[in-house]
Amino acid sequence: MSSIIHFLPSSRPIQCQHFDHKTPYFQKEWKRPLLVQGLVPTHTMVVLAKILGFPWVPGPLSPFSCGEWGCSDVPNMGKISAIVVHEFSQTSDPLMALGLLCSRLKEAKTERIVVMTPYVPYGRNPKAVDVLGHILESFDIECLITLDPHLPKFMSTASFDTRIVSGMPIFLSALKNAAISHVISPDSGGKDRATAWATHMGCPWSCLSKKRTPQGTEIWHHNPDWFDETCLIVDDVVDTGSTLSQACAYVLSKGARRVMAAVTHGVFSNPCLDHLQTSGLETLWISDSIPQSLPSDQGILRILPWTDVFSIS
Repeated sequence: MSSIIHFLPSSRPIQCQHFDHKTPYFQKEWKRPLLVQGLVPTHTMVVLAKILGFPWVPGPLSPFSCGEWGCSDVPNMGKISAIVVHEFSQTSDPLMALGLLCSRLKEAKTERIVVMTPYVPYGRNPKAVDVLGHILESFDIECLITLDPHLPKFMSTASFDTRIVSGMPIFLSALKNAAISHVISPDSGGKDRATAWATHMGCPWSCLSKKRTPQGTEIWHHNPDWFDETCLIVDDVVDTGSTLSQACAYVLSKGARRVMAAVTHGVFSNPCLDHLQTSGLETLWISDSIPQSLPSDQGILRILPWTDVFSIS
């Protein structure tokens, strides 16, 4: 199987490149790619290795009884490009775990270190993103691959290459029988995302206006045009669920027949699911970019594997 990820030797990083799921991420010249397991389940490594056509090795990370991370030595990795697959889960110090693993790979003379992580924390605050970028620079990584970050100039000041992957392919097969007739962004920040979705699905799109007030979030649209439509709200992150639930309720109040949502990252701070269950939302599709302890079919929730973004349809 030919891989959709290839490698390019580059002494000059190219910041924040966007690619669809069928476009090669790098050229073939990078040598001997190897997937290295970070804080991800083994089944994720098995799936990625099969999709990408790369070999993989178990990670050397192991926790001490107190919760701190240890990392054993790594054999010589000369002329190997290590792609560290890592999730920022709720476990103790995932950033420290990643740093330890990258340090061991550097000691093992790994030619290049690439970090593939579906969700990067602290992505909604520009200052926090800059701080996190400086931390990742200290890990000597050459490239970061991630899905749908919140900020349009994500990691733009970092010295390493940043590759942004659209989460859209994760949801397309699940939604193919949903008869979506209108795509909606819950706020102006998601306008480009809604445009891309609508173009792909061949339907019109709308962008809601949002204003935060002391009384809560106010949502409106000057010319609602989704009467009797099946609407899909698309977004990058759902946290408390307040914006998404209010957007859903508003769209239904203006005549939509059905409302579903596709969101790449599910943070799910309490009481997110309570908000969403009572909003009138029919189905919420999310990826497992943030590991969930919830069953994949709980109420309106449908959880899809983030690794599907790399499948070639």
